[in-house]
Amino acid sequence: MTTDTPEGSGADVAAELAAAHRRAGPPTLDAVLGSFALESVGEHVYSGPSVAIGTGRVFGGQVLGQVLLAAAAAVPAKQVKSISVQFARDGVAPDPVTLEVAVLHEGGTFATCDVRVRQEGRVLAAGIVSLHVAGEGPEQQAAVLADTDPDGAPALDLAMIPCETRVVGGVQLRDDAVGPAEFAFWMRAPQLAGAPPALHQALFAYASDLTPIATALRPIPGMSQMSSHRTVQTATTGHSVWFHDALDLTDWVCLQQTAPVTGAGRTFGWGHGFARDGRAVASYAQDAMVRWLTANPGRVARTKD
Repeated sequence: MTTDTPEGSGADVAAELAAAHRRAGPPTLDAVLGSFALESVGEHVYSGPSVAIGTGRVFGGQVLGQVLLAAAAAVPAKQVKSISVQFARDGVAPDPVTLEVAVLHEGGTFATCDVRVRQEGRVLAAGIVSLHVAGEGPEQQAAVLADTDPDGAPALDLAMIPCETRVVGGVQLRDDAVGPAEFAFWMRAPQLAGAPPALHQALFAYASDLTPIATALRPIPGMSQMSSHRTVQTATTGHSVWFHDALDLTDWVCLQQTAPVTGAGRTFGWGHGFARDGRAVASYAQDAMVRWLTANPGRVARTKD
């Protein structure tokens, strides 16, 4: 995959990216929800705007949310139970994207959708979404919520996540102090009161994409979230989310994650989403590229064929 890059040294480009991000500012909740307001432009074909961020790239979390909502719109009688997306190439923000849904199967209980995300004819991502009608069966839960007091966690702005956020232990992913490859934060969005379940799921999926790479960099001396596009080139290559129970983001939900493996230019992280009462309402996993930066990352990621 080749991307357009501006002239200049890596340090110059990093400075340009940082300045552009400051000028753009973090996305608002209205902007993110606006990207989720998909317009039907054909049978099971939808269009959605992209969230403008300083890098000029389409944020992977936005794509996850849009893929989920496109499948939910195509199969309205069922709820999303899992989503898995492979990212083929970078997209350009704030240009819109088109989502094409193929309903591969729809039975009485389950449905499966293939979703292709395109921009100017190029495939940005391919997703598989599984939907179901909720039922009843045996129950057990081995996943354990480590922190049960969102009100005691310090408030910290996570920038790309346009919700109220509190970080467990006050961990600063921008700090290059060495720590374990673990991170947890609480988030809530009372503004979603009355919103359909799929919108809560989409915002959770959006948020789950942001921090696994930075979590993986915590144990490595001299590295942090700020190393991205400065000393290492990073990008999500695959991301999956599974929904286990009703998800309500009007109250606190904790994303608790670890990144057990980093190497060969890649990293892997996974985590759970917990309701305030300790119920595991979701799980997620991410495969990502983390390579030493040898070329300018560029501000706009329009991919050449």
